[in-house]
Formats: sequence, structure tokens, C-alpha cells
Amino acid sequence: MNHHYGIDAIRKNIAHFVLGKALTAVFSVVVLLLIARVLPVQQFAAYTIFQALISLVNVISDFGVGSAVIRYIPELRAANNNLPMYQLIFRGGGIRMGMIATTLAVLWFASTWWSPWFNLEHWLPWLALYLPVGWLRLSNMFVFRTMESLLWQKVTQYSMAAGSLTRLVFVLWLMWDGSLSLKGVILMELASEIVIFALLLMGFLTRWRSDPLRAQGDRGWLHHNWGRLRRFAIWGYLQGLATLLYGGSANRIAASATLPAGTVGLFGFVDSLTDYGQRYLPTRMLNGMIQPLFFARYSQTGDFQELSRLANMTFRASLLALGLPAVLLLTGGEALLNWLTAGKYGQAAYLVAGMIFVLGLESLRSQMELMVQAVERNEIFLVSNLMLSTSLVVSLALLPYIGLWAFVVGAGVGNVLSLLVVTIWFRRLGLIFQFDWWMTLRSFLTVGMAGVLGASVSHYASAWAGVLVGVLVYGSITLLWPPIKPAERSVLIQLVKRRQVVVA
Repeated sequence: MNHHYGIDAIRKNIAHFVLGKALTAVFSVVVLLLIARVLPVQQFAAYTIFQALISLVNVISDFGVGSAVIRYIPELRAANNNLPMYQLIFRGGGIRMGMIATTLAVLWFASTWWSPWFNLEHWLPWLALYLPVGWLRLSNMFVFRTMESLLWQKVTQYSMAAGSLTRLVFVLWLMWDGSLSLKGVILMELASEIVIFALLLMGFLTRWRSDPLRAQGDRGWLHHNWGRLRRFAIWGYLQGLATLLYGGSANRIAASATLPAGTVGLFGFVDSLTDYGQRYLPTRMLNGMIQPLFFARYSQTGDFQELSRLANMTFRASLLALGLPAVLLLTGGEALLNWLTAGKYGQAAYLVAGMIFVLGLESLRSQMELMVQAVERNEIFLVSNLMLSTSLVVSLALLPYIGLWAFVVGAGVGNVLSLLVVTIWFRRLGLIFQFDWWMTLRSFLTVGMAGVLGASVSHYASAWAGVLVGVLVYGSITLLWPPIKPAERSVLIQLVKRRQVVVA
């Protein structure tokens, strides 16, 4: 593997990657909690539905362009095939941004037809204001993922952190002024996305112009590989469409059509926290570093078992990170959320804990997705994502009986079915994914023991005492009985010492 994706490149970017992600995560979660605390429940519900609509537009408008660009950037970069790589980025970016604008326009012009189905007809003026936010956000997402694939982490991560800081400052100013409303929140989002767009675009153009090798490479690569690109894009797009009925966006919209505004607001809060948990999960965050490593390494070695070992390691890193918030919610979540949201959403604690379990399944599925993309068999995920989308059917069937818990159960069922499809398909291809059941069970047992002990103390003493006991127990068991193999510890040591990493 050349210097672009070697260990020195990873180490050079890791500090910016971690710090930028951490700042963005902290600012974003604080903003969410402040908005949930101040906005009336009905306005917060409408706000979360707007976000869900933009997420659906992201899937519908992609047409496989985003997935194809991200897939082939590392391969071209690793081969120093820079000219076609930049051509792919510029052409893909233009098509992507144009399709986003077209889809948003169709959404708006048809809004008087579809909005009554989801109880949004009274919120259309605010939706019109939110559509430019949607275009900027999805465009920023494309540029951001492109730059992450190039491991340009410094400008990428700090641009996102600057946007999140803009949100926080704007919200604090509106709260101080006493004018925080849905309109103010949307204007805050707009200002933030403009900042991110400007910083990302300037950063990308600066790095592109300063690349002395940008004109090197096979001028005919795009033409000669057009069939390969098109095939990957088509399967990637179908894969995305197959997930339309899965996840927070579909669930929020389904909730808005079937539940009262207060319950929609509660579920919007649960799903917003879950979304941030998913976005800033180590598995998801590390994808920006690991994804190009997966693709570049597999394109050169073809070693599927190395991918399998990387996937297991990052999956368990996610379980380790998810364990702490799960313990907090199980031991004193209701008191904590009531305190943070002025008594509005404390009842969401156990629902969020349930969704954290689903995030564990999703973190494994995200690693399997990288493996599928690395071997260029996206047809696997077309079938597995159709299984994933059965979650909404299960949720709607259970909704009258168990309420919002139906979305937790449905998401769990969908993920399990999806994982089974991928695993079975891999076996048919002769690709064996060796899942580490024992180490995974240890992670769940650690959370279970800490949660039970902490909840017992909460019941007989106080919620804060229970939280303290739960955290101490979780930390102690993790230190004494870590879910990390000796070989994986050696990988981390090699990384620190700048040696070439070999995942054993």
C-alpha cells in the first residue's frame, strides 16, 4: 500500500480526526438538548419531521453517485491515478448537487398533496425555509465524505466542528434574547450549513490546487471503467432505496401519520439522540478512516480475513463505547433526562436504552456493509436491506399494542434478518466471516451487571447514587475483563509506534 493510506498517513490524521469528531459531537448534543428544552413539543415534532424528510431526499436523489465516488477514490488514490480521481469527484459532485436540488423542488411543489397525510399542512411555510438547509446539508455531506476518503481530515473535521460551534453560539444567543422558536432554529441551521459549505469548499479547492500530481494518471480510466462504475452505482442506489422503510427517518414520518403531536415529539427526541449516537459511534466515526483503508488494502491484497478481523475489532470498540450511555440510562436515565429537558422527555430513558441495543446491531451491520462494498458485491445488500425494511412493517403491526417500543422491536428484527442474509451470502461465495461470539457476550454481560447493580441502588437510595455505582462497576469490569484480544492490543501498540499494522 502506498503512502496515501499507509500507517504514517493514518497516524498523521488521527489526532485531527478524533478532536474534530469530539468537538462536533459535544456541540451537536448540547444544541439538541437546548432545543428540546426550550421549543414547544409540537414545534420540536415538526422540526424532527423536517430532518427526516431531508434524510429521505438524500437516499432518493443519490442515484448511486455518492457510493460510487466514495468507493473508487481510495483505489485510484492508492494507485496514484489522480487525474481520473479528481474528474470523478468533480463530475460526481456536480451531478449529486443538481439531483439534490431537483428532488427538493419536486418535494416542495407536491407538498400540498402529501403534507396532510403527515399532519404537516400547517407547517409548510417553515418547511419552505428549511429546504435550503437541506440542499446545503446534503451537499456538505458529499464533500465531507469525499475529503474523508482522501484522508484530508484536518480541514474536514474542523469545518464540521466550526459549523456545530456556529449552531451552539446561535442557539445560546436566541435563548439569551428569549426568541428561540422554530423559525430561529431553522435560521441557525442555515447559518451553520453555510459556514460548513464555505470551509469545506475552500479546503477542498486549496488541497486540489496544491497537489503537484493532480494531472497524473490514466486519462481514459473513466471511459474504460464506465461499466464497472455504472454497475456499482446502480446496485448502490438500489441498496439505498431498499432501506427507505428502515431507520429514524421512516419511523418519524410513520409516527407523524399515526400518532398525536406530543408522542411524535417524544419519539423525535428519542430518535434524535439515537441518530447522534449512531453518527458519533466509534464504528461510524472510524469509517472515515477505516473505509479507505478497507478498500485500498483489499484492492491490493484480496485478503477477506483481514477485513473480517478489522470489522470485529471496530464492532467491539463500538460496543465498549455504547455500554457507558446504556448504563447511565438504565440506572438514572429518567432523572437525568428530566433535568436536561426541563421535565419534558424523562420518560424517553428506557426507549433510548432500547435503541442503544439496536445501535449495537447497526454497528456490526455497518462493518459488514464495508466488507460487501470492498468485494464489490452490492447485490447482497439489495436483498439484506429489503429484509432491513421489514422493520417498519413489524413496527406498525406492534404499534397499537406496545406503543413506541414497537419501533425498537422492529429495528432489532430488521437488523438481525439483514445480518443473517449477508452472512449466508458470504458463505455461498466462500467468504467466511468469523464472528467473535464470546467477546461480544462479554460486552453485554458487563453492561447487564453494571445496569442491574446501579438500578438496585437507584431504587433503594437515589438515582444519582445508582448512576455512580453503575459507572464504577462498568469501568471496573471493563478494566479487569476487557473485551480486547491480546493480538488486537498489539495492533494498537504497533499503531502508536508507527510500525506497519498487521491485523492478526
